[in-house]
Amino acid sequence: MIRSLSLAAVLLATALPARAAPPPPEKWVDQELDVLNSVLAKDPSTHLAGLRTTFKDVIDFQSFAQHAMAERWTTITEKQRVGLRDALQDLLESRYLVGEAKPIDRKKVLIGPGSVKGDLADVDGTVKQREVDVKFVLKLKAAADRWKVYDVIIDNLSLVDDYKAQFTAFLKKKSVDELITRLHTRAQTYRKTGGAAAGAAKPKP
Repeated sequence: MIRSLSLAAVLLATALPARAAPPPPEKWVDQELDVLNSVLAKDPSTHLAGLRTTFKDVIDFQSFAQHAMAERWTTITEKQRVGLRDALQDLLESRYLVGEAKPIDRKKVLIGPGSVKGDLADVDGTVKQREVDVKFVLKLKAAADRWKVYDVIIDNLSLVDDYKAQFTAFLKKKSVDELITRLHTRAQTYRKTGGAAAGAAKPKP
């Protein structure tokens, strides 16, 4: 019996391919920037579909929603979690996919070394500008053989923390379902105005 079990374990191990580890995080970021530029180099009429696919592959909207909700995440239903994830995806896509996007000048975007701790990683970067350079940190989470972004820190300001503060203020007065509706409404407004309305991408209470 023991021998049979051992043989079965060997056969199972050889039948199932080992999951590839994610590449070094800084290499992955470089690769995804190239993917993004390849999308933006195509006809503008294809940008929206291409960028949405890229965003889905690159951004961990589930983790973003969970971090933005903080401890309240454990108190809401699975339906509300899915609703928040989808609403944030709608909002962030609308915020960044409106208008005519141009390829990134890779000479102005410098990607530094990444640091890995378990299934999490940080990658430092700099956007070179004429007057003041912009420092940023990409917070990554391992997802099978790749990484996904769950937060972006720009000049020490966290995008997730910004949304968390807004959500906390909003939920003092209204419900999670109302928050989900407000996020979709803001996304729709942003698409209609092309980003012209100040703060249109923010879920104001």
